[in-house]
Amino acid sequence: MARTNNAPLNLAHNRPAIAGIGTRSHPPAAAANGPGRLVASILALRQPLPWAGSVGVPLAVTAVTLTGTWWALVPLMVCVWLCTTASWAWSCLVAMETGLLGALWAALGTYALTAWPSHRPMVGAIWALSAAAIAAIAFLRRRSNRS
Repeated sequence: MARTNNAPLNLAHNRPAIAGIGTRSHPPAAAANGPGRLVASILALRQPLPWAGSVGVPLAVTAVTLTGTWWALVPLMVCVWLCTTASWAWSCLVAMETGLLGALWAALGTYALTAWPSHRPMVGAIWALSAAAIAAIAFLRRRSNRS
């Protein structure tokens, strides 16, 4: 499989090398300048992880919301902020909202399945088709924006 980026490889781990991580490019005295400068240098070196930010964290938000462990939303917000790019300021909020909408969809579906036990096949089909309709609309919107 051919590489698509031009970053140099770190041969010890077979992944692109990140300047300043695993090397001595930052002097040890950088921490003496204060924790703010150290955090700023770490954040400047972060690379966006779009799949983790747009798929992984919303799934985790859905699970956290459904289980009721609300305290875990704060670390997930930090994770999605670190994973998304700074090119669009609202991307971390959209990922969190996607997770909350997924939790709402799951809660409504489970409620409907338990409220109408004699109509489970029909309720399940409507529940699944609602997700398929949203996916189809998103696909058509992305396709129309390309042209």
